[in-house]
Amino acid sequence: MAEVQPKVKKERNPYVWPELPFKELMCMIIVMIVLIIWALLMNAPLNEIATPTRTENPAKAPWYFIGLQEILVYFDPWFAGVVIPSIIIIGLMAIPYLDFNPKGQGEYNFGVRKFAIFNFLF
Repeated sequence: MAEVQPKVKKERNPYVWPELPFKELMCMIIVMIVLIIWALLMNAPLNEIATPTRTENPAKAPWYFIGLQEILVYFDPWFAGVVIPSIIIIGLMAIPYLDFNPKGQGEYNFGVRKFAIFNFLF
């Protein structure tokens, strides 16, 4: 009796061009349409037109500047607006250079790289 060979599926190349960009474009258009419709339907809480003669009391910064505004209460404006943010940015940029131990380079298990893993997670 002859054995029948199973059919081998021909491996198709991954969807890259033009299928993937087309799908991404369609997703982007759908998301933009949903956001535009949502923005048109939402009632934005707008105040009156801004005038330089009268401001709100107290004038509040946008939410992303609230930390800076709180620091201004306790420190000199130059120190709070220039020095402290610069220290924070330089400190964040220095994080990858904090682990000077050559032991365990290329290994990412906790037993070998305790300081680096603890430092980057917390």
